[in-house]
Parts: sequence; C-alpha cells; structure tokens
Amino acid sequence: MFGSVKRPAANRNPMADALEAFAKKLEQMPGPSREVDAEIAKLRGANQFWRDDDGVNWVMMPSTGRQEVLPSYTSSLGAAATLVPRQHPEWNIHPRATGLCVAIVGRSQMFYGMSASGVQAIALCAAALRAWTTVNE
Repeated sequence: MFGSVKRPAANRNPMADALEAFAKKLEQMPGPSREVDAEIAKLRGANQFWRDDDGVNWVMMPSTGRQEVLPSYTSSLGAAATLVPRQHPEWNIHPRATGLCVAIVGRSQMFYGMSASGVQAIALCAAALRAWTTVNE
C-alpha cells in the first residue's frame, strides 16, 4: 500500500494527520461517492450544502463567497486536479493492468495515492491530500 513519509512537525500542515487518514479512506473506496465529494469540499472550507429542486448539489465556499456546484472530486479527473496544491503542481496517473490505479503528485517531493477500484480521480484525490500535509496555508 502506498503512503506518505512522515514530515517533521515544523513542516507539516496542522491538519496533516486528518488529511492522511482521509487519503487512506479514499484509497479503499469501491467507487465515486457524492457524500465523499462533500467531505472533501468541507476540507476545502465549504460550510453550507444543499440540493436544489433539480437535484443539483450546491456548496457555499467562504473563501470566494460564492455558491458553486459541488465538484465531482471522486469521479472527475478535472475536479480532482483542482485539489493539487500549487506548491506541488505536477501530477501523473498510472493505471495498472491489475485494476489498481496509482497517482503521483509533485516532482522533487512526491506524494502517492492509489485507488483499489481503479478510479483515476480517487487516486489523484488521495495523492493531492497527502501533498497538502506539507503545505501551511
């Protein structure tokens, strides 16, 4: 199983342990989940969630002060890519013949994520969350 290297406390995001635990949860998911998408949005600061009459899921992002459609982080590679921190902008996806999918975020410092179900977006979400463990913003 892939994981991240423990960083010295001075270089770790205060939420590092929670991010690592969440990345491990993602890696075991059987497939995409809108509930998990909402949990990721909470990690990004969303504080209000609702569904409109058409069944569209919305979030309020205090950082922008805007309402946004809840991103499909666990099913959309484009949405998952928005989780990659700008301090580690490079990422790659490596599907395996076994059905496993591995994602790598970063270059000089690499963070790994995987998806046991082979969903590329889930693997990238896990790797991106691990990359955030070293970002203090």
